[in-house]
Amino acid sequence: MKKGKLTSVQLEQKIIHLQSELSRHKKRILDYEENYHYRLLDELKQTNEKLSKRNQLLEGSYQSLHNEKNKLEGELNRLSENVKEKDLKITELEGLLKQKDQKVNPQKSVDFQQLTVMNESKKIQGTLEKMTDQQSFVHPNTDTKNKNDKEVLEEKEKNSLSPTDWFQRNIMEQSSKNKKNT
Repeated sequence: MKKGKLTSVQLEQKIIHLQSELSRHKKRILDYEENYHYRLLDELKQTNEKLSKRNQLLEGSYQSLHNEKNKLEGELNRLSENVKEKDLKITELEGLLKQKDQKVNPQKSVDFQQLTVMNESKKIQGTLEKMTDQQSFVHPNTDTKNKNDKEVLEEKEKNSLSPTDWFQRNIMEQSSKNKKNT
């Protein structure tokens, strides 16, 4: 017989040998799969996949909330600047009205100015509260900052004179100046 060709008996023996090797390896695979550590490893892989997907979702959510926070902070800054500009304009107009009304009727000008200041302060306070509420809704962790801002505003209000006291003080100053001038 030649080396390259196998007889039918040899081929049958080789087939039987390969079949036994295949069944032995199949049995070994089943043993590994039934093994506790193999199952635990498989469970851990599945858990890791689930957590990775959840992490990706949370990162996307975080990014969108971060963008929204930046947008709201920009709007808050813009509105704060707008409030400052309005305050300056109000102060300027109040001064002009005060000068004009004091020449015509001092008591009437005080009442009008007091009403104007109270209305503007209510509008500004309402706007700031809305903005603070929006920011605390989007960013619950910024409550301490909002509380500090509110405390600063309350302290300013306490330290500042009420509109009536302010006007009375200004009237007293104007009358004392007028007395000195005459």
